[in-house]
Amino acid sequence: TRFDADRETARSRKAELVDHLRIQLMRGVPTPPDRQTLKRLRDALESGKVAIRVFTARPLHGKAYIFHRQDITNPITGFVGSSNLTYPGLTSNLELNVDVIDNDAAQKLAFWFEDRWNDRFSLEVTADLLDLLDESWASPNPRKPYEVFLKLCYDLGRDVREGLAEYSLPASIAHTLPDYQATAVRTAS
Repeated sequence: TRFDADRETARSRKAELVDHLRIQLMRGVPTPPDRQTLKRLRDALESGKVAIRVFTARPLHGKAYIFHRQDITNPITGFVGSSNLTYPGLTSNLELNVDVIDNDAAQKLAFWFEDRWNDRFSLEVTADLLDLLDESWASPNPRKPYEVFLKLCYDLGRDVREGLAEYSLPASIAHTLPDYQATAVRTAS
């Protein structure tokens, strides 16, 4: 089908996801609970308790949550539906989900998941996510103010560097600056 992947497509789809996650970490005003949640996620990723992969063979929108337990009669329970793994997605959004408690059906759901997890186009993103968290406001080692300033300058100048915008001196000061100062302002922009 038109969605089938090859190695290049898989890498591209993985990079697209990582970029999307990077943008999500840059938006909004972080709260203490946000910081604590991302710290717990980071700790779980770093310790190996949680691993994250992206299935790149084709678009996959469905959500499946599979729980394995050893202390009960029915050791596998699943949930399939539309709920994202977010607080609102699991608590307050209007979602449609079904529980899979029949042992045979839950086993089939677990096998379906394992097939995608082990697919050759299911790529590990745990290390990428750790890097993103360490580069973001959620980092356990906060950045120095000067580093934040440099990052801000770099991000604000992206459009100019990529040729998508051009900076010109405001007319009110353009005639008052010597050439070397005007050049320095344009270069800095």
